[in-house]
Amino acid sequence: MSTPRELVEAAFAARGSVLTATPTGFMTNCRVLGHGQGRGDHNPSLSIREATDGTVLVTCFAGCCLSDIVQSVGLKIPDLFPRACHPRRRLQPRRVVVRRERSPSLDPARMAALNAGLRDALDSAGLAHLATTLGLTVASLVALGVGWDAAHAAWSFPMRDGDGRLIGFRLRLRNGSKLTVAGTHNGLFVPDDLHAGERLLIAEGPTDTAALLDMGFQAVGRPSCSGGRDRVCRLVSRLDFDDIVIAADRDEPGQRGAAKLAGDLIRYAPVRIITPPAKDVRQWVTRDHATTADVIDLIERAPVQRLRVTVAHTEGAA
Repeated sequence: MSTPRELVEAAFAARGSVLTATPTGFMTNCRVLGHGQGRGDHNPSLSIREATDGTVLVTCFAGCCLSDIVQSVGLKIPDLFPRACHPRRRLQPRRVVVRRERSPSLDPARMAALNAGLRDALDSAGLAHLATTLGLTVASLVALGVGWDAAHAAWSFPMRDGDGRLIGFRLRLRNGSKLTVAGTHNGLFVPDDLHAGERLLIAEGPTDTAALLDMGFQAVGRPSCSGGRDRVCRLVSRLDFDDIVIAADRDEPGQRGAAKLAGDLIRYAPVRIITPPAKDVRQWVTRDHATTADVIDLIERAPVQRLRVTVAHTEGAA
C-alpha cells in the first residue's frame, strides 16, 4: 500500500508536474486553475513535505486552498494522512449545550501545564498546514492558543470562562469532528489580545472566531449555538464594549440561540444579530471571499436591539 507521500508524488507526476527535491520534501507548480489570478504557477510555489507521523503537509505560498490543491490532482484531503489516522466511520459533530456554570475537574496548575504542552506540541509546519486547510491565517490561530493533541491526532483550542480562567479544551479531529478533553469543560474561545471598548463580535466555534479576527474585528467564540450564554454575559459585564454583534448560523438552532443570547446581552450594550449569506462566517470568508467592508455593511443593516426601560407613574404621586 502506498504511503501518503508516494500517493501525492505519483498524482503530481502523472499530470506532468516537475518535482524539485528540497531538504524536507519537494517543490512543484500549483495546479489550481485560479492560481495567480488565473495566470498559472510559472515559478513553483507549492511546498510538499512529510511530517514525522507520515502526514503530507501541502502549502501554496500564493494562498490557494488545500481542498482545491488536492482536487486539482485527483486526490482528497484524507489521502494526505496515514491510513492509521483515518476514522473507521464518519463521526457527526454534535451540538453541546452548557446548562450551568461549573468548575473544571482539573486544577488550575494541571490545566496550565496541559495548555502549555499542547501549544508546544504544534510546530510551525503543522500550524501552517492547519491555517492553509481552514483558509485562515497563522496569526489568528495563534491568538486563540491553538495546539496539538497527539493522543487524539487532533488540533486543540483552549476554552475559558467569563473571567478569563482556563476551563477546557476543544479538539478538532482531522475529519472535522469535535470533542472536549476529558476532565475539562466547554467555555469561550477568547483571543489573547481581547480588550475593553470597541465593538465585540460573537461567533460560534473557534474557526469562525478566527475568521473574524483575520478581518480585524474583536471577536470571541461560543462552544455551540446555544452554549456559553452565562459565560458570555460574565465576559461582557466585565469588559465595557461599545456594542455587540452576534454572528448566527443560518439554520434554525443557530437563529434561536442567537436570539436568546441577544436577550441576555441587551442589558449591557446595544446588540445586533447578523446572518452571513453562507453556512457560517468562515465559509463566507474563505469560499465567497467576504471582506471586512461586507461584514460592516451587514452589521449596519441589522436592526439594533436595546434595553427598554419603562417608568411607571403612580396616581397621586407628587
